[in-house]
Amino acid sequence: MSNPFTYLTNGIPSIAPAAGISIGVTNSGAADGNGYNLLGNPFCSPIDWTTFQAANPSLGGTFGLRQEDGSWHYYAAGSIPMGQGFMVIASGAATINFKENQKTAIDASMLRPEKAVVEVSDEPNAITFVLSNDSNNWSSPTTILFGNNYAKTYKFGNDMPFNSDITEGASKFYTASPDGYNLSVYSLPDNEAVQTVPLVAVAQV
Repeated sequence: MSNPFTYLTNGIPSIAPAAGISIGVTNSGAADGNGYNLLGNPFCSPIDWTTFQAANPSLGGTFGLRQEDGSWHYYAAGSIPMGQGFMVIASGAATINFKENQKTAIDASMLRPEKAVVEVSDEPNAITFVLSNDSNNWSSPTTILFGNNYAKTYKFGNDMPFNSDITEGASKFYTASPDGYNLSVYSLPDNEAVQTVPLVAVAQV
C-alpha cells in the first residue's frame, strides 16, 4: 500500500468508463450536408483523430472545423483540442465512443489549428479553389485530390459532401460527381491526362 499523499488540482480528474462516452450520430440523407454531425470533444484533453476515427468506422476519414472565413475546412489527421466542436460525416445511424486511448499529449490551437493537424488542402496532389465576392471576405474552399486509389463516383471516407454555409451572404462553391453528389472534397483518379471537373458557384448577394 502506498503512503498517503496530498494531490492538488484545479479541476476534477475525469476518466471515461471502459465502454467510453457514447454519442449517437445519424445520416440525414439531404442533398447538401448529407450525413454531417456536429460533435464536441468531451475530454479535458486533446484526442487523436486517427485513433478516434479507427475506433469508429462509421465516420468518414476527415473532420471539419469552422473557420473565421465563414466556411468549413477539412482535416485528415491531427489532434482535436479539449472541448472543441468538430464536424464529422456518418455513413448511417450509429453510436460512436470517445475512449481513454484516444487521448493525446499533442495539442493544437482551438478553432484555428497551426500545428498537429493536416488540412486536406495541404495533401500532396491536391488543388484548392476558393470563391469569394466583393461584398464580404467569406470564402468557400473546394479541394480536389488526385491519387491512384480514387474513383470518379462518390466514395464515403474519401470524399466530403458540400455542407452549406449558414452565414448570410456567403457564396456557395462546390464540385459535382457524376453520380449526383455536391462535394467540398473530391478525390479523383490520376490515371487520365485530362480531367474534366465541374465547379458550381452560387452567389448569395
